[in-house]
Amino acid sequence: MPANSPTLAAAGPGVSRTFITPRMNEEIETNLAAEVASVQEIDIIPAILEIVCKATGLRFSAVARVTEDRWIACAVRDEIAFGLLPGGELEIRSTICNEIRDHGQPVVIDNVSEDADFCNHHTPKQYGFQSYISIPIFRKNGAFFGTLCALDPLPMPLKSTKMETLFTLFADLISYHTDTQDRVRQKNAMLQIVQHKLDDSLDDIRQLNKISNHALQEPLRKLMFYSDMLLTDQSASEETRQFARKINSLANNFATMIRELAHYSMLGGTITDFNSVDLNTVLAAALHRLQPNIQAKKAIIYTDVLPTVPGIAPQLNQLFTT
Repeated sequence: MPANSPTLAAAGPGVSRTFITPRMNEEIETNLAAEVASVQEIDIIPAILEIVCKATGLRFSAVARVTEDRWIACAVRDEIAFGLLPGGELEIRSTICNEIRDHGQPVVIDNVSEDADFCNHHTPKQYGFQSYISIPIFRKNGAFFGTLCALDPLPMPLKSTKMETLFTLFADLISYHTDTQDRVRQKNAMLQIVQHKLDDSLDDIRQLNKISNHALQEPLRKLMFYSDMLLTDQSASEETRQFARKINSLANNFATMIRELAHYSMLGGTITDFNSVDLNTVLAAALHRLQPNIQAKKAIIYTDVLPTVPGIAPQLNQLFTT
């Protein structure tokens, strides 16, 4: 910050104040720092400032973030040892940009000493420039962001060369790039949220697999164990054995479905998961599993010879079963 920047006194009696908590102030600082950094990340900014200086003859140019109480240099090209670096600040009320923020209009000065509006203005006197141009930068939503400005200690014919048009085009270009970066950051933030949700879902799936492979399989194993006991019991009637066979078959099918579901949920989807699968075998297994439903509905199934294909057997079993 230049050594001759003034320190303004605190607001006097009767002046309204907005009280900002430390947390609010921290958030404001974080947002401002992000906005300044976003401009510094735009690759074309140095080229814009170089073109501005060469086209106008002015030897200092900058992109500034301007708020109600801050003037922050986002990017700077300094050929006159003005002493301001990127991230540096000027006292907001010592700048013309503060007025531009209020009225939203460009300011172009060829020669301060001959300009009726600015010959007695405090800003040229404080910073020692004679020629000056500053164009407001508006975001696409209409919000004021800051300015693209340039100055020099010597007078320069800025109005006659229509430099305002060139600066306006550059200001629109800067606005476009800052908005694009904001959208990219928002999308990245959304992707991070989605990634967190995906990680949570994977944790849930792992928990489900743990339950499936243990808590749900155990009662099925018991069902199959007791139904096997009935099948081998010589004193059991044929009707009892028939029910036992149905219980055994249904429990076995259910256990297979649980294993296939667990396998499906953990598949990575890579080509290494594929093997040669005989679809005739898959179809026969599906028909066997669905036999009770087929009999109950008196369905007729027509089949033909099926090929062997590269695939994932458990998933193909699910395909034919469902």
